[in-house]
Amino acid sequence: MTLTTAEGLLLQGREQEALAAARRARRRDGGDAAGLLECQALAALGRGAEASAAVTRALRRGVGGDLEARLRALRARLLWEVGRRGAAREELAEARRRAVSPLAEGEVAATEGHFAWRVHDGDGALEALRRAEDALGRAQAGAERARVLAAQAAVLRDQGRLEEALGVLDRAAATGPGAVTTRVRVTRAGLLGALGRWDDARAALAGEEGPEARVVRAALTLSGGELAEANAVIEDALRAVESAGAPSRLLSEALLVASDVRLAAGDAAGALERAQEALRCGALLRDRETLCRSRVRGVHALLRLGRVGEAVREARRARKSAPESRGDLVALSELALGRSLIASAPAAAGRAFAAARAACGERPGFGHAARLGLALVAGAGREHPDVEACVAGLEAWGDRRVLSYCLADIRAADGPGPLPDLRGGGSSDADDGLAAFSLAAEILLGGGAWADRWTAAAHALSPALPWCRMAVVGPRSWELRRGSAAPGPLEEGDLALELAARCEAPLRVDLVAEPAWRRHPGRVLHGLGTALLAPIDGALTLYADLREGQGAAPASLPLVVQLARLMGRQGAPAAVERAEDDERAPFPGILGRCEAMRALFGRMRRVARWDDTVHIVGETGTGKEKVAHALHLASARAAGPYVAVNASSFADELFDSLMFGHVKGAFTGALADSPGHVGAAEGGTLFLDEVTDLSPRVQPKLLRFLETKEYVRVGESRPRRADVRIVTASNVPLEQCVARGDFRQDLVYRLERLTLELPPLRERGDDVVFLARHFLRQAAERVRAAVPVLTPEVEARLRRHPWPGNVRELLNLAGRLVLESGGGRLRVEDLGDALRAPRPGAAHGLRAAVQEFERRHIGGVLRHAGGNRTWAARALGISRQALVAKISRLGLAVL
Repeated sequence: MTLTTAEGLLLQGREQEALAAARRARRRDGGDAAGLLECQALAALGRGAEASAAVTRALRRGVGGDLEARLRALRARLLWEVGRRGAAREELAEARRRAVSPLAEGEVAATEGHFAWRVHDGDGALEALRRAEDALGRAQAGAERARVLAAQAAVLRDQGRLEEALGVLDRAAATGPGAVTTRVRVTRAGLLGALGRWDDARAALAGEEGPEARVVRAALTLSGGELAEANAVIEDALRAVESAGAPSRLLSEALLVASDVRLAAGDAAGALERAQEALRCGALLRDRETLCRSRVRGVHALLRLGRVGEAVREARRARKSAPESRGDLVALSELALGRSLIASAPAAAGRAFAAARAACGERPGFGHAARLGLALVAGAGREHPDVEACVAGLEAWGDRRVLSYCLADIRAADGPGPLPDLRGGGSSDADDGLAAFSLAAEILLGGGAWADRWTAAAHALSPALPWCRMAVVGPRSWELRRGSAAPGPLEEGDLALELAARCEAPLRVDLVAEPAWRRHPGRVLHGLGTALLAPIDGALTLYADLREGQGAAPASLPLVVQLARLMGRQGAPAAVERAEDDERAPFPGILGRCEAMRALFGRMRRVARWDDTVHIVGETGTGKEKVAHALHLASARAAGPYVAVNASSFADELFDSLMFGHVKGAFTGALADSPGHVGAAEGGTLFLDEVTDLSPRVQPKLLRFLETKEYVRVGESRPRRADVRIVTASNVPLEQCVARGDFRQDLVYRLERLTLELPPLRERGDDVVFLARHFLRQAAERVRAAVPVLTPEVEARLRRHPWPGNVRELLNLAGRLVLESGGGRLRVEDLGDALRAPRPGAAHGLRAAVQEFERRHIGGVLRHAGGNRTWAARALGISRQALVAKISRLGLAVL
């Protein structure tokens, strides 16, 4: 393996392979050049601490001249990334003194430009990067020169000089090797999108499949209104980026695009959650751009949720985060501030829109949106020439997402206006989709959850009726999007709601021809052309729409009418209400309807309000970490960090360093300060999972910390005061560990100030079927497949299974069933050996006999106690919670 091979792998973005090749070359030849490549590969992988240590080792070997200069320039960047800017500048000054060759001079100048760019000194950054370009050109280093040109383009983009930036990127693409131009093409696609040249932007990404390309592709797809495709692309990109583990600018960018997709799809709460994740990532990176953009995403989500006061505060924080040198961020934050103030403080909103217009530079979308805001503040209606001109400009720019938001502001300021006169009727044409409708009817009339049957029936009908969205509209409304595996609530103000309000007979509406609908935000975002509606009964309407340019066949409306009639005979109104109730969860990600779970939810609400230590006990797979995270989100610490740690990862000799942190130089390998888990969780929650795995040697240290809330970092003498809530978990009761001699009794007293006991799945009765349906929908959504429908026989098998792996085992089963079943109705044979019918005679086994005895005995005691569970629990010698769990598990009737 030669150095050339390792260098080529690094240029191709295959950092892990490049690292292995560089290490093999260093072991074989012992050359310092291989050591430099190793450091560069580690830095590219985001493993800054290891890269810094490798640089230190290389310098200690006594390298000199240009190689030392290049190593010191690299270490300067690493120091800068961890916030040690003074040390980084000192290291760079030393690198500048030792640089001799044009290559070293170019790398030093490029680092100077990077530092200037990060402190928003655009002119200083450009001057340094141009010196770097000149030096690298003399060194004939094509790859390094292309990277410097890409950096110049980034600075020009931040200054609003987009056309200049495109020209520089074209030079970079012509200068560097193919591996380097991959990133150049991705950056160029983003710039083309900002200029409204969407087709060119998509063409620039052709053939690019890396995580960075996927993030940009998702944003471009969203701009065209293709929500399902955008969601699939960004979720795939997030999985790839999150696998790296460490926060990065690419992760924050992926989270921001994911927030945009969620908001465009009507999931404002999910959009807010993604924006907050990006905000935390930006705080860790100390990146003002990410902080500003994350807050702006939060503003739009909060406005959609109706939380206007919070939106105003967040918009003002976003404006403070935007450096004055970044016109794009200033315009972005001012537009968000204007949107949040337009109803309550028009004058202040006008000032924000004016500031956005002045700062937008060459970004036409920002300019049109700012002028539109000014027109609305001045009281212009939707038919006003200024408003018409702004809307026309946004339409020409081509970002459907931004256009739909601007149109929503127009409708909010001007009112929805009168509905057009809708006339239409059923078609007498022959039903060419008989086969598709027959399959849909068979699924709808079968067994299983109503929401799953309706989803599967809608997908079965799609070959004959290529709908974009289908919805059940009424007092409680559901919507299913094409490519989605599960329905969700219909967003307030949706086009379907407005059309259904006047639907007394089957309707076919040309959305493009009707002026009142042509510029509706929903029509624009989704690119809709035709809407079809049919009453189900007096309360509900079935709605379906098709994309623009995809005209509805004459038989389309009769298909919708027949499906609506069938749904009416199936009791759709009650089914919609029941299905929505099923999906409500008092805590995000934790579902349950049995009495034991309702009792748990009630205790969680009370516990979340307090700040004492909480211990969660439950079998493996019951969801202890989800409960811990839910407590954090429901507490007053929700805005702070949540840090989860598995206690089994603590080696005795590393406990103090990992838990409480250390300072640079405290021990061999301590190359930088570390806050430790406690410092990282400051102001938030620290979750210690499997706390019983802590060794007896470190348990006293945890006990002292819990008693005093003070700790000392390794290498320091001054104690620090912690503002952290501790939540712990174990899969066995702590008293059981005390009895074995593995755990301190006094530590138990500290940990069990508040205790939550999670019931195992086998004791949660019908929750197993409820959760199975939910997990099947989730798994189908991820892979964009049809949702399998549970039959009564399969539900019975699920109830009887003991579930040793609890909810985690059920989750894994659902994922396998979606991949292997191909949709449709599940059979018992699909479940696998563990859940199939028992062998003959097995029903008379010990477990069945014990359950039958418990059922008869507990039922008799309950009847004798008149249904009073407290009295029955005392008579049985068990706790009331244990009795409730047994009633649920054994399927006893409620007295």
